[in-house]
Amino acid sequence: MNDTLPPTIARDIAEAIAVEKGLLVSEYAKNAPILMLNLHPGLVSPQTNKSYPITRLYTPVFNEWWVKYYASEISTEIEPYRYKYIWVEVLGDAAFVYLA
Repeated sequence: MNDTLPPTIARDIAEAIAVEKGLLVSEYAKNAPILMLNLHPGLVSPQTNKSYPITRLYTPVFNEWWVKYYASEISTEIEPYRYKYIWVEVLGDAAFVYLA
């Protein structure tokens, strides 16, 4: 139950969004963001009284699915042609998206 997304998945998420939206992956977006998004995952409640972030179910076997899931969630928030650069960081259960 202590699993979480690996920080390296951030690059895959950024590249998936960049391809879809015609953006460039660059740390420039983190240094001079026009928009910053902070995504927190949903919760799951196994047959206990505790809730855990859905990222606890992460496994490298389904890495591509997780990339598509986060890219889809982020893409809905981005207006086309408004930004040129994107940068994504994953820290624990949260994904931080920077756009410039």
